[in-house]
Amino acid sequence: MRHLSINKLNYLLFAITLAMMLCAGPVISKAQAKEKVWKLQIQLFTVPGKWDAQWVVPMKFAEFIKKHTKGRVVCSMHPVGELVGPREIWTSVSAGTIDGGATLNLYEGGTHPEFCFDFGPIATIDEYFKVMHAGALDILSKQALRENVRIFGYFPLVPYAAFSMKNEFVKTLDDLKGKKIRGMGGAGNLFLKAVGAGIVTLPMSEVPAALQTGVVDGIHTGLAGLYAMHLWDVAPYFTPTKSGCFAFLFLLDEDLYKEFPPDIKAGIASAQRDLEQWYPIYDRDFRNAIIKDTEQKGVKWYFLSPKEDDRCRELLSDASVSWVTKREPDIGRKLYAIIEKTTGQKVLK
Repeated sequence: MRHLSINKLNYLLFAITLAMMLCAGPVISKAQAKEKVWKLQIQLFTVPGKWDAQWVVPMKFAEFIKKHTKGRVVCSMHPVGELVGPREIWTSVSAGTIDGGATLNLYEGGTHPEFCFDFGPIATIDEYFKVMHAGALDILSKQALRENVRIFGYFPLVPYAAFSMKNEFVKTLDDLKGKKIRGMGGAGNLFLKAVGAGIVTLPMSEVPAALQTGVVDGIHTGLAGLYAMHLWDVAPYFTPTKSGCFAFLFLLDEDLYKEFPPDIKAGIASAQRDLEQWYPIYDRDFRNAIIKDTEQKGVKWYFLSPKEDDRCRELLSDASVSWVTKREPDIGRKLYAIIEKTTGQKVLK
């Protein structure tokens, strides 16, 4: 009898313990999920630099993400080539080879022509964000998600188009005729064709050597390109324009994004809102600072006349519309309709 009572007691204790474990299971799982930290490796296409917006702004975005997720999402930004090559960022994110990356609209314009829709028509930071909020982001995201890519952040380098030449300034667009110019692809190459330039396609890492050896006479670039390629050493004659939107997109593997609970996703959205408030102030200070800094390094600046600036913007817009609508007519019309409604300008002729 005593032996039987002990067995019964043991069975009873086991049943109580099991029941407690089963009841506690969901609580433990929720606690574990709440405490989980995601450490994301994000591949950029430039190198660390104090004045390179393509490095500084992503670092700030990472700060905002960490803040708004209470330290549960930590992004490490990696310089060009550390994880994958600059032209492999999109495909690597899509395949899940890397957690995330950042790319420019023009860099992806060959396989995703719709990403070039804003290259010419968008003229200010404010216009860009308004257009994205008015539905453009939804359209671009739908395209990206088909390839398992989440656009989880964005900002514009605008107006940013510039020409950096080895031997002489571009004082009018006619000065580009017959010159060998490194193009960025997509709609950017259509623009160079329209002004009569000879187009050379090269990775950013090969540009300095190409300028030194005469493979190219100059490059079509943006303000941040000064620092990304140390152009003061190889192409010091710099002509900025008042046109050209180089949209900067942060990408994340969608399968990874799906792991995030709602509060983490909300935190990332809040980080984007903070970025949109912070970025215009940074951009203003950046522009003022780089002229002084690069002049000390040897860059010579030339500013186009208002007439040439208007001509440049018109040709960039024509290139954007032609590139997108010929390849993605339905998507293009929707995107340009948003620009027209938001900015009041006529884009589709």
